[in-house]
Amino acid sequence: MCSKLKKGMLLTISNSDRRGWFHFKSHSRYVKKYGKNVPPKFVIGPETISLIMRLDGISDFVKPGDVCVYLGTEKVVSREGKTKTLRLVLVNGQIGFIEGKDIKHLEPL
Repeated sequence: MCSKLKKGMLLTISNSDRRGWFHFKSHSRYVKKYGKNVPPKFVIGPETISLIMRLDGISDFVKPGDVCVYLGTEKVVSREGKTKTLRLVLVNGQIGFIEGKDIKHLEPL
């Protein structure tokens, strides 16, 4: 799926048993490593895990049928000089990055 992504492509979660959310707890780890320009991580996981994430204070979930916009890639450099390519998405008016393991749960609209 990663190779087929184009900027501006409209995507949605492909499996009705999955939900998406922004994982802000892991975001602080990325900010420490890559600086303040790193957007929060957008995660797609099983609906049962999303129920547990509510205990973490997450209340805004993306469901199948909700629109995600692929914004392209951006390279960030860590404090140690290592680079990481982030795949950016716009979801519910917020920009985040998504990892390859989660992109497989998206499909074009």
